[in-house]
Amino acid sequence: MYKGISLLVLISALLYSANISAFSRDKKVQLKNNEYNSSELCAECHRDIYNKWSDSVHALAVKDPIFYTSYIEAYTISGGEAKILCLKCHSPTTIVTKDYELSGKIANEGVSCDFCHTLKGVNLNDRKDPFIREISLIKRGPLKGGEVKEHKVEYSKLHLSSELCASCHEYVSDNGLSIMGTYSEWKGSSYAEEGKQCQDCHMPKIEGKVAKASTSKEMRDINDHNLQGGHSIVQLKKVLQVKIKETKRVKDKFSVSVSIENAGSGHMVPTGMPTRKLILNCEVRTPKNKVYSEKRLFEKIIIGKDGRELVKDSEIMLGRGVSIIKDNRIGPKEVRVEEFIFNIPEIMDVTVSAWVDYLYKPLLLQETEMKIEMNRDEKVFSR
Repeated sequence: MYKGISLLVLISALLYSANISAFSRDKKVQLKNNEYNSSELCAECHRDIYNKWSDSVHALAVKDPIFYTSYIEAYTISGGEAKILCLKCHSPTTIVTKDYELSGKIANEGVSCDFCHTLKGVNLNDRKDPFIREISLIKRGPLKGGEVKEHKVEYSKLHLSSELCASCHEYVSDNGLSIMGTYSEWKGSSYAEEGKQCQDCHMPKIEGKVAKASTSKEMRDINDHNLQGGHSIVQLKKVLQVKIKETKRVKDKFSVSVSIENAGSGHMVPTGMPTRKLILNCEVRTPKNKVYSEKRLFEKIIIGKDGRELVKDSEIMLGRGVSIIKDNRIGPKEVRVEEFIFNIPEIMDVTVSAWVDYLYKPLLLQETEMKIEMNRDEKVFSR
């Protein structure tokens, strides 16, 4: 008897589950016209793309603790004015919605699906609002076909062009100082001459469905919306090649020539915020484990009015810099050769190592325990 009841319950549960799944598959997606839609709504049909995007720096552009800490600092220093400057790129829907307090879901989605796919163009001469939008049920992208019920599809050459990225990855302060020049670095490179765009490296084709009902071959590949960049160890390892070119010994002087090549990046390395640096290390180790070492620093240094180097992202982005006093970063396909000289006894055999470190020291909010004794009473009792 109990077995029969259990079987009946199991069958009912499976049927209920099947009905829920069918409902989920057949559920009609209702997109709003003339206003931004949440990326979660896009995920109903574009699950593979959404899954990649949701873990990207674009999706986390507001929530990323590195950005958020600098943003809070900049917000405080500027008396709140930083919200327009910073959120223009980290939550660009706010230019339209005016949700600068980040109270709504869409503002917290960072660089969202609907923001990018409703862009018609960019005006790089307008630093305050470079985006040309048409917020509607027309969704633009690199595909030339594929009409669907939920919205119209329109081919957009912009979405295959580095100009799309330039709207945020190029920043000149009000006093004319180039803070971030990733786009112009690319534009002056052989990559641009060859027609290789930002998307070719940062959004390559990967396996996946454009939409859940995709059947055509064109719809079986997607552009990687995870947007691997300087935050990715895998991507960083592709960029630079370090080689020990030559060693020489003249009496007690031991010299090492090391080449460092920007072999895989279409812009300067490092790019982006000037607080990012490269350190080329050369180390010579003797049989008794005595270590001789030197390093070279590749960086962009911006100073303020007082001549002090600006080391905080918040100060730099607020335009507190007045001059660039050093910029020896490595350009696309550029090879640098650095010579290191060590005083090492002539009779010794040595092991030579050379490597490069990517250095970034952002300020981060972190949990700190505050424990303060407020009062105490103590007595001694004796028999």
